[in-house]
Amino acid sequence: AVGFTGIPALILALAIVLLSSCQPAYAEIPGASQTYKRTLIRAAHAHWGLDAPIATLAAQVHQESRWKVDARSPV
Repeated sequence: AVGFTGIPALILALAIVLLSSCQPAYAEIPGASQTYKRTLIRAAHAHWGLDAPIATLAAQVHQESRWKVDARSPV
């Protein structure tokens, strides 16, 4: 029988240890987004129609302002 020895065995053992310690990531919809949900959907449908990328637009708003009305660009 041929066994794993040396560096390949070490890499395999390290990979198993690292992968077994991974935890799943849980995401939640920000509470502040609920305030603007209907407005965002209405505006997106008015501009792009019923096939509007609602989730993408909401993600962009979240990334750029974290749903803060008074957010200002540092640029």
